[in-house]
Amino acid sequence: IMNEPSNRSLLRLDAGQNFSPKKVVIVGNGAVENGDRPLIRVLRDQQNSYIAFDPSEQLDRFLKHEKPSVPLSHAAFLYRSAGLNVIRSSDGGSPEDVAAIRELNKFRCALAKEYSDSRVRGEISLRTLPHEIEKIISDSSTGVITINWDELLWHDPRIKNLIQLHGRSGWPESLIFPTEYAVDEFTIFSEVLAEMVHAESKKLKAKIDSCGRNPSAREQLRTRHRDAIEWMQAAEELIIWGVAFHPYDAELTSVTILARHEISNKKRVILINKRKEDRDIAAALLRVPDELRIDHDGRPDGFFRRWS
Repeated sequence: IMNEPSNRSLLRLDAGQNFSPKKVVIVGNGAVENGDRPLIRVLRDQQNSYIAFDPSEQLDRFLKHEKPSVPLSHAAFLYRSAGLNVIRSSDGGSPEDVAAIRELNKFRCALAKEYSDSRVRGEISLRTLPHEIEKIISDSSTGVITINWDELLWHDPRIKNLIQLHGRSGWPESLIFPTEYAVDEFTIFSEVLAEMVHAESKKLKAKIDSCGRNPSAREQLRTRHRDAIEWMQAAEELIIWGVAFHPYDAELTSVTILARHEISNKKRVILINKRKEDRDIAAALLRVPDELRIDHDGRPDGFFRRWS
């Protein structure tokens, strides 16, 4: 199990425990300058240690076409596969499976460190917002949900209420990879089996515990998943900033599908992205009526355009 930070939370809340936001801003990697650079650097530096490709040129091809989610999804698959092998085995799994999980946990740590260091160096930064959105995002009645691992918003004093839906770099164990859910099947199985074998085999329980997320990280991920749905359902307005809604992003997609049932009750939905294709995907996934949709290309001097 990884070491945990003193602040074991993925929620920053200034408004009190019963906070119900009037507006919600969902922030993706498109809102960050050089947002993929730390990830690509770690993938290139660590591929031989953590993520095996055959042939190795395959990783270069993915990165060349700006698809780092593919090798990350591969890592998530290895993590789940090895974890399931461990908990299904009568003796706690093979040394190879246990070693694979520990190495992938090291990969999370390397990735988290690179994002933290990049923020401190000033290599990554939030893009400049249109003035109207900057006022919204810093309002005390606004809830911000980010799917980014970096802590640019976490350390931004303008942000009053924040959920780090995919974890944050200051807490490596909390990071969620593409295709992973906050409630993962391995997490469920490991908890159930750990209870079953506790009285029979402390050694087996120790092996299971060494493979899963720490209980506090699991609980934070689950709770923030629920909070994100409630925030999106309650808000009068939604602002989607720099989110591509990639098909690999199982966690964000599941939250969005559950929250979209309240979309017709919104006053407006603002889609901020330089790519029209990404704005269209967001509108389709959320089922945004044309009369509620407002587009913006993400430039500070860009114009808001009502869709209908």
